[in-house]
Amino acid sequence: MANFDHLLVTTDFSDQALPGVEAARDLAERLGSKTTLLYVVEDRMPPFADVETVLPEHRVKAAQSLTAYAAEHLPGAATGVRAGSPHEEIVAAAKDMRADLIVMATHGYGHVGTIVFGSTAERVVHHAPC
Repeated sequence: MANFDHLLVTTDFSDQALPGVEAARDLAERLGSKTTLLYVVEDRMPPFADVETVLPEHRVKAAQSLTAYAAEHLPGAATGVRAGSPHEEIVAAAKDMRADLIVMATHGYGHVGTIVFGSTAERVVHHAPC
């Protein structure tokens, strides 16, 4: 069996993400793995937004929310907030922290929704180092 010493777990705080976080918690408990819970602040802002002000404020609020979320759903996990395109930041985080496994849920848009919106999980699978 492969060694999964470090699990990178992603969330967007949605109800759909929770099963992935819970699965990661159970897996980490069984394997004794270290976990890092990651949230990516999308840096695409409406044209009228003051990105210089809004993005840092969003990151601070996201970090506070992530800490509380981790305490409730993934106790003992390290937390991290990154800004950018979710799939790019998840892949970069996995590389940076040398994660052995990325655990994430999908929204389940279905085939048409995936074509229209794209799938972060699909993009991560194609580019992840683990």
